[in-house]
Parts: sequence; C-alpha cells; structure tokens
Amino acid sequence: MGIPRTAMDRAEPGDIHGWNFGQPRLLPTGQVLLTYTKMKRSGIYPEGWQLDDDQHWQPLPGTDPNTRPTSEQGGSPNRWTTEVFFIELTNILTENDPGKLAFKFLPESDDGLWVPYPDTERHFGQEGTWVGLSGGRLLCVFRSRLGHPFYSISADRGKHWSRPEILRLCPGGEPFQQPCAPCPMTKLPDGRFIFLFHNVRPEGWGWYPRDPLWIAVGREAPGVTENAGLFFNKPKVLIYNDGIPGGPFHDFEIGYPSFYAFGGRHYVAYANKTSELRINEVPDSLLDDSGLPG
Repeated sequence: MGIPRTAMDRAEPGDIHGWNFGQPRLLPTGQVLLTYTKMKRSGIYPEGWQLDDDQHWQPLPGTDPNTRPTSEQGGSPNRWTTEVFFIELTNILTENDPGKLAFKFLPESDDGLWVPYPDTERHFGQEGTWVGLSGGRLLCVFRSRLGHPFYSISADRGKHWSRPEILRLCPGGEPFQQPCAPCPMTKLPDGRFIFLFHNVRPEGWGWYPRDPLWIAVGREAPGVTENAGLFFNKPKVLIYNDGIPGGPFHDFEIGYPSFYAFGGRHYVAYANKTSELRINEVPDSLLDDSGLPG
C-alpha cells in the first residue's frame, strides 16, 4: 500500500517525498502510531527546473540551461511546502508476518497539520511527535518557521485534528521559543510531560541556533482545555555543547533529541553536530514537577 495523495500533492506526478522523525509509540488509546512529514514534490526543485519521468532535469520556460542542477538533490528548504501526517500500525502488536502488517493513514481529512510559512500562505509543518492526554485524546507537537512550536489535538483517535496553536508554558502564558528544529514531547508513566527544545528565537526566522538543549517538565490539569491543559515548570538547560564547529555542516548543534526512561533512570539521545549519536543521563533534579497541577 502506497502513501495516499492528498490536497498538497494530488495534482503532481511522480514520487511522493517525505521523512519520519521519532519512533512509533503505543498510546493510551491502544493505537501504535508514528508521524511523518510529507513534502510537496515541486517544492524541492531548484528554481526554474523540474524532473521528468526519467529523473532528468528539464528547464522551465525562460530558464538558462547553463544553470542545470548538478544532482537530484535540489531545492532550498526555505521553499518547501510540508504537512504532518500519521500512520497507525493497526495489527503490529498481534501480527508476526511482516507481509500481513496493516496500516491506516491519518487524518481522514485532505490536509495534515500545518501553519503558514512566514509572510506567505504556503503550508509548513514538520516532525511531529505525539502523546496521550486525558479522555482518550491525542496531542501532536510539531516544529514551524514562526519561532514557536505548535500543537494540535484529536478527540477521535487521529481521524480529525484541531486547528494548530502555539504551545505555551501554561494556558495564557508565554509561548515556547524555538527555531525550526525538532522539539519532541514525551509522556512518562507517572503523568509527567517532558518537552525538549532550544528556548531561543531563531536567527532570521531560520533553523538555528540548536545549542544548548533545554528541558521543560509539565503536567496536565484536569478539565482545562486551553494549551491542551498543560502547565510547565520553568525550563532548564539540559545540555551545553562545546561550541566548536564539527561534522559535515561545520556546526555545533544538538539535534534530533529523544527522551527515554529505563529501569527508573532517564536518558536523552541526540545527534551531536550531525555526525555522531550521544546518550546522556538526565539527573532527577531536572525532572522536578513540584508546584504543577495533578
């Protein structure tokens, strides 16, 4: 079964482009779900060029042929059109034959989750992660180019989603600050919500800086709907990097973090300078939830 076309790519021929961030999760609804980002195919083309069915670059009218791209990797991320979608692995907990695995694509509407790209009407939403809320609801948090993470809620097992809103420290409180970088949300068995982010306005509405990595610990207040009912303690720095450029992009970023709990201890795994995987233990002092609802 192929990934279905939706409004963003139905009129475009050729392959559908996209990527996944984060592992599948077993949620309180009993569903095993993962998110993926779908990218409009034409959005990755260098300006003035398109790929034909044989994957050869063809100039659009008025394009100088001497500017032909040197590879099939093209298109500035600043021109991407992207939306967040979901896949439910409907029988993965009971089926041992990979050939018999079944999948459901969500939401049932023709759009994924997105907010406008700055100063345009272009859709932009990427790298969602999700957790369970009270009442069987699902919460998805994703990155944007607007300087903040956004969230959306589904009350019907992912079939439909609320209009995305800025994630805040508390209902009516200050918004989280975040460049266009992964900002995963995790829920611990005791009900604490762990949010990893960079706590800084992006430089030029961009993708950086991604150092240091911050952590915010939250709880859900029963009966509160604004801000998904979430209240967070004051964010704290989790990891400082060394500030020495390295890796293929000559940066010092802390990227693509994930939070894990094993045997009563807690860890964060992340990509250091886009070149190596590191795992740091998280001290209990950074996970304090005193003063929060619940």
